[in-house]
Amino acid sequence: MEMDHTERAYREAVAKLKFLLSESYSQPPEVIYSHTHHHHHVSPLSRSPRSRFDTSTLSIAPGPIVKHPSDSSLATVQAPPHEFVSYIQRQEDYIQQLEKEKSFFQEEMSTLMNKVKEVLVENENLRRDKKLQVNVSSSEDSGSEETVEEKPRKKRSQSQERPHSRLASSNIVLESKISELEAQLMQTKIDLQKAQEEVSSCKMRPFDSEPRSLPLILDDSSGAEANLKDQINLLQREKDELHEALIKLQLVVSHLEKTSMVQKVKSLDVVDQAQFEKNQAELEVRRLMAELERAHEKQREAMQEQNRLRQDAERRYNIQLEKLTSDLQEQWDHTGKLSLELDRQHRLENELRRELNQKISFIDELKKELTAKTSCRIRVRTVCKGNLQSEALSASAEKESLERELASAKLSTERNDRANKQEIQRLQAEVTSLRQRLDRADVDLLHSRKETIRLKEQIASLEKELNLTKLESVDRPSALDGKREDLSAMIKSMDAKHLQNIADLESMIETQTELMDKLKDECQNLTLKLDETSSRHKEEVINFNEFNDGLMSRLNHVWSNCHELRRLCEVHGIYSFSQMSKWSESMPSKTTHWTINETISDSFAYTSLDDSCVNYGLL
Repeated sequence: MEMDHTERAYREAVAKLKFLLSESYSQPPEVIYSHTHHHHHVSPLSRSPRSRFDTSTLSIAPGPIVKHPSDSSLATVQAPPHEFVSYIQRQEDYIQQLEKEKSFFQEEMSTLMNKVKEVLVENENLRRDKKLQVNVSSSEDSGSEETVEEKPRKKRSQSQERPHSRLASSNIVLESKISELEAQLMQTKIDLQKAQEEVSSCKMRPFDSEPRSLPLILDDSSGAEANLKDQINLLQREKDELHEALIKLQLVVSHLEKTSMVQKVKSLDVVDQAQFEKNQAELEVRRLMAELERAHEKQREAMQEQNRLRQDAERRYNIQLEKLTSDLQEQWDHTGKLSLELDRQHRLENELRRELNQKISFIDELKKELTAKTSCRIRVRTVCKGNLQSEALSASAEKESLERELASAKLSTERNDRANKQEIQRLQAEVTSLRQRLDRADVDLLHSRKETIRLKEQIASLEKELNLTKLESVDRPSALDGKREDLSAMIKSMDAKHLQNIADLESMIETQTELMDKLKDECQNLTLKLDETSSRHKEEVINFNEFNDGLMSRLNHVWSNCHELRRLCEVHGIYSFSQMSKWSESMPSKTTHWTINETISDSFAYTSLDDSCVNYGLL
């Protein structure tokens, strides 16, 4: 078969090469004919694959074509490409590899055939030896024994002709028992032969003794006939005794034969019983092995289920841990943001207080300056008339600017209130979500504990089953003890790993609960701080609104005083538009965007002007 495969591969390679060469370049047919004509005496069937391949390669190789005298010019012009040469070399290597594989497989086949022959010869020798043993044992028995032993011998021959798949230990035990029984049988046969020889000697003894006694009788013929009668009686008695002894010996021999036959039958029955017990033991061993295999399969399935449940619990725990760590990171980030916002609020509060103190000091300075200016204005009455008009105009402008600033301040305070309310609501929602997550984590913890308890119960049930199987398999061979020890060691290691995993999970859950308690405390502290800052901010806003209301009332009072003063000036003829315009041009220009504190100082100035006017009789 290998020869056909190699030949077919070689022919396919040669055909493919010829086809490729015929398509690649057109070589003249007479050149190929003239080149292959030198090898017409070698038949393709008689050549080896190697030689045929070499000749085929010579038909396309560039070297021989160039050297040929008739094709030198044509071969130099049309040289084959390099890939065909490499392909041919690969084909040569492939053919060499196939030849090596062929030789290797032939050697392997020869070695296998030799081994098979040796095994067959050994089997024939063993069969021949057993047949000889059976024939020898059957030939040694007597004819009467053959009729009795026909059935046990058949059983024995059948037991000897059974297949060689028995266990070595049981065969050795049975052969030893059979050899002992055969030795006992041979001993009984030897005893029987000795008894038969004694019987035959006893039978021949009267005939031997009678010729020796006849000469005595002849010699003593002169004696009395009583002597002869006595001898005859003596011989008769001796004959009777010998006959009785012969009968006894025959009885003993028959008894021995019967006992040997019974022992032989018993030995064969014992052999059959031992064989039956051995078969029953083998069946029991196979049954126990099947039960053990089923128990192992159940235990493996339980272990796989336990591993799957443990992996699911670990996966759920890892997912919960990642979720909680992400939530914790978010809470830390939010806490950092809140702390930064709180610091900013504190800085803003300090800046506002500092600005308030600056404005209060500026108001005091303006009061002092206003008192100085009022003293100067009282001295110069005419100047006061024009200055009052300019102050009234500036007061109207400042009133509008103050109203705008108050509106913007109110809007900013409202925005701050809304932002603080939204922040408080958001923090409350986050606190509730954290509490819900803590509740869910507690529920998951309880579920995982229940699952660990269930797994412990499963492990306990598996241990009970294992103990039961151990108790049932006490009489099994010692080869199963190693498996049981390995199985118990594996179960113990798995229990230890499971306990270690449970301890790790419990420690991680405890650390997680401690961390969540810390987060709860920090959230409560932050909410308290936020409530305090919001209440403080509300109080400051209320104070600021009250202060603005007071300022507005004072501004309205000043504005009414200004209108009353203008009316009185017009009534007394002090007010003139040209004079007021001159005084307004001569006075330094003021910006219209005054602050609240400047308005307050102007209100103080107007009140002082009212007092001065009252003192001088203008009002």
